[in-house]
Amino acid sequence: MVSAKSLDKIIYYSFLIFLFLLPLVLTPFNYELFEFNKMVFTYLMTVIIVGAWLGKMIVKQKIEIKKTPLDPAIILYLISSILSTIFSIDPHTSIWGYYSRFHGGLLSTICYILLYYAFVSNIKGKRVLYTIYILLGSGFLVAFYGILERLGIDKNYWIQDVQNRVFSTLGQPNWLGAFINALIFIPLALTLNNKKKKTLFFLSLISYTSFFLCLVFTNSKSALLSFWLGLAFFSFLTIVSSTNKKTTVKHLALICLTTFLTYLFLGKNTYSYIKKASSWVKIFSNQPVASPTPIKTTAGRYQPFISESADIRKIVWQGAVKIWQNYPILGSGVETFAYSYYQFRPKEHNLLSEWDFLYNKAHNEFLNILSCQGTVGIISYLLLISIFFFWLVKKIFKSKDPYLLTAFFSGYLTILITNFFGFSVVVIGLFFFLIPALCFNLQEKTSQQALTIKLDRHLKNNSIKKPFLIGLFILIIFLSHSVFQLWRADYFFNQGEKYYQAGYLLNSFKSLQKAIDLKANEALYHNQLGRTAAKMALAYQQIDASQSGQLVEEMKTLAVQEAEKTLNLNPVHLNFYRLNAQIFLYLSTIEPAFKKEALQTLLKAGQLAPTDAKIFYNQGVLYLQLGEKDKAQKAWEKAVDLKANYYQVHLELAKLHLQLGEKDKAQKKLEFVLEKIDPQNKQAQKLLQELKNKN
Repeated sequence: MVSAKSLDKIIYYSFLIFLFLLPLVLTPFNYELFEFNKMVFTYLMTVIIVGAWLGKMIVKQKIEIKKTPLDPAIILYLISSILSTIFSIDPHTSIWGYYSRFHGGLLSTICYILLYYAFVSNIKGKRVLYTIYILLGSGFLVAFYGILERLGIDKNYWIQDVQNRVFSTLGQPNWLGAFINALIFIPLALTLNNKKKKTLFFLSLISYTSFFLCLVFTNSKSALLSFWLGLAFFSFLTIVSSTNKKTTVKHLALICLTTFLTYLFLGKNTYSYIKKASSWVKIFSNQPVASPTPIKTTAGRYQPFISESADIRKIVWQGAVKIWQNYPILGSGVETFAYSYYQFRPKEHNLLSEWDFLYNKAHNEFLNILSCQGTVGIISYLLLISIFFFWLVKKIFKSKDPYLLTAFFSGYLTILITNFFGFSVVVIGLFFFLIPALCFNLQEKTSQQALTIKLDRHLKNNSIKKPFLIGLFILIIFLSHSVFQLWRADYFFNQGEKYYQAGYLLNSFKSLQKAIDLKANEALYHNQLGRTAAKMALAYQQIDASQSGQLVEEMKTLAVQEAEKTLNLNPVHLNFYRLNAQIFLYLSTIEPAFKKEALQTLLKAGQLAPTDAKIFYNQGVLYLQLGEKDKAQKAWEKAVDLKANYYQVHLELAKLHLQLGEKDKAQKKLEFVLEKIDPQNKQAQKLLQELKNKN
């Protein structure tokens, strides 16, 4: 029979494999290459690690969970997440996370908490240091590949300009910057702690240099800001807590000076960052966001206005606060920002250059939790952070060897700063719990108090233990298989979506059916199948009716069923209403009555997003096609009321005024477009000229 020692090794080596591979995991086969695979890998390793831990408890005949200072805050945060999920506007999303983001749902939070307790309860002594070395090894590979990206190793593979802003294996420059910052102070601490061990000293110095170069090449403002603040705190705490202050000051002064000079030399946008730093003040000011106007280039052409990130965040953050005001206790539901935001989206959002983008995060982790998990969620989250920082600072000043703790303090601080201007991803979500676990086990003795519950004495009999262990093994296999099936479902969905985009509708149809067979309650899969079926109905319509009539009816019926099923599964996602309207518009070429279905769908979308100008524009288009000109005019007037610079709507209104014989109103609309929005708009110029010629 398996021994407790063997299971202990499985836990330890599983953690090493997990922490080494997690930042590196990605595949080209999924809908989202980076985050989805990292989340699925986290699920799998949680099953293995926690399964081995449970097995160890069975063999040792006792439940043993190490107590930590964070226990009350973690329990409160978990309870708030569970309650927020139960009362969520969409429990499915709250459990799994928003599709394409994945991290942040209740299931991911449970995994991080289980891994936290598995680590603090099982990884002790030198194994903690080896775990840190593994993290640094993985981080070095990530950083090294980021440097290679700067040199152009994969510049032709990505649509993004990866040479200008590297993202390595994390998928986005800001995420890479946050990951690097969480680790970068550890090798710096090791250089201070291992001056006599030359090999370790130089390896640490090389790691720090690689991390910093990669960080610079991300060109991430939030990551660079958090790095400099983290470095300032690291230097201050290290000097204050050091027993040999003169030597420490000299060492840190040399490293900081070298770091700063390297940044000045390599940082492409060094001075622009400094110049733009004041723009963040806009977030907290009461000044209104400027209406976007075209920018005239040297060639005489007008380019679209590009909003400052500070302006964008200011408005999105206002929307997040409005969500909290309407769901003050438990929020709208874990990870439901993409749905609740549009109900309370500020009208000013329409004046941004990114006005028609879907915002599935508040771009501020704290406000995201406030809006989605309410007052209870944010209090427990802040309590968790506060308890850890209070404990850590106290330990730093008491410790004889405070360098590593100081490095973790600075790394954790950078996570909070980057989260303030963005949101966490899988690796950062794990680090939020892993860094405290590492710190606790670095400081506490193996005799640390633990919650211990002795199991039934009958488990001393091996014949009784075996059924429990066999049952546990079967459960681990079942859960691992379920995780793999989750990955396969996304794989087939991605294949179906790609086939759809390429026009291979039958292949798309087959792949999507496989995805739904594996995960039937995913609304996104049903919506894509509905759109595929609608397009297949159109394709069959072009064939001889005697041969394709039945197929047209079958695909038409299926498209309608899938559209209905989509909204039954998720009635609060604005995009599904838009896409369902698209399905009905496809079908309306076969049966014109479906235009009314499309309009009804957009009217419901308008109730979900009362400040979305594009919805009212599309409503007006459909009203006009149905011959209801008065309602079309009202919908378009609502659209321009929400978005004064919506030139497409002004043009449509001008055309409608011309049809109604209202030439003066049409002329004013066209002149407004040319004077206030786009002086080079050819369509407006043409219509205005035609109008003047008639006069």
